[in-house]
Amino acid sequence: MKTILLIILLLNACIKHFEVMTEYKEDFKIDKINIYYMAPLSADKLIIIGNSHNDLEINSGQRLFIVNKNSKEILFESKPVESAYEGNLYQVIIKNHKLILWEIKNEFFSDLKLFKLSNSKFIYIGDFEVALDIRDKYIEDFSYPVKEIEIEESDNFIHFKFMKDLTLYPFQENPIKIEPNSLIYELDLINDNLKIKQ
Repeated sequence: MKTILLIILLLNACIKHFEVMTEYKEDFKIDKINIYYMAPLSADKLIIIGNSHNDLEINSGQRLFIVNKNSKEILFESKPVESAYEGNLYQVIIKNHKLILWEIKNEFFSDLKLFKLSNSKFIYIGDFEVALDIRDKYIEDFSYPVKEIEIEESDNFIHFKFMKDLTLYPFQENPIKIEPNSLIYELDLINDNLKIKQ
């Protein structure tokens, strides 16, 4: 019995979750960005949700920026996301990789965009194309809760498990209903490829 409990404890110790990134409270302005939210990414870098002063109406929307805190140089700028009214940033550190999840709230859904910081290189990995069960008529917000994503590492892979009923590809013509704990996204740390594990 003690052996079984020890195995369960060890397995649970290997499971991680995304944590909310602490907001950067110091006064920081940059001429090129309207800042909505920012958090420290490393000792000399900030991660910022905002929009560009140069955005035209056809190219406007929230963006994710990485900025050098000292020189104010923009090191990374994502594509704009339209119709977003709120954004949250989450992180988890696995091995030498910091994974950032940008939750972009829309009216009824959230986009979940995954990024990776490794060896001072910040890259966009891909999207988790999930929502809560869209056939549930009692739900008003179908955003998948970030706290219900479990993260496990395995050799050169990171697995993301989704612990609630969900809809895969909610914006496509034929969305797929998925049972809890049966969908796994797999991130290959060698080539930074994110895919659904079969």
